[in-house]
Amino acid sequence: MLKRPVALLIICGGVFLGWCGNAGAWCFREAGMDYGVHPRLLMAIARNESGMQPNIVRQNKNGTIDVGLMQVNSSWFPVLQRYGHDPAWLRDPCYNVRMGAWILAHEIQRFGLSWQAVGAYHSKNPERQQRYAVAVYRQMMKGGK
Repeated sequence: MLKRPVALLIICGGVFLGWCGNAGAWCFREAGMDYGVHPRLLMAIARNESGMQPNIVRQNKNGTIDVGLMQVNSSWFPVLQRYGHDPAWLRDPCYNVRMGAWILAHEIQRFGLSWQAVGAYHSKNPERQQRYAVAVYRQMMKGGK
């Protein structure tokens, strides 16, 4: 069973990657270590999802919203609340990365360490999963460029 999400709220003047020295990279490393997901994969997802913009909130056509760096979908809010977490915490960049890592770890548990698990982070639709996995793979190959 996946360990439940743990809140790690880092306050740093409301800014992220590069704003607190190496705190941005630290958030990805810590979340990756805690949930068994490579930080480079988490960073690729964040680049793909938000362009590394921590304050983005997007309204989806299906009525859900995506929040923050990892664009955590509001369909996960009831799960977070069951564990005593407030979805408003997703506005904290490090917490958002941790929850993205937790969600991805959940999908890896379901599908194994595979591109299907990466695609499932984004969608339940197999065609969308495949397109998403390719986009994340391309982000990984670009690295921080």
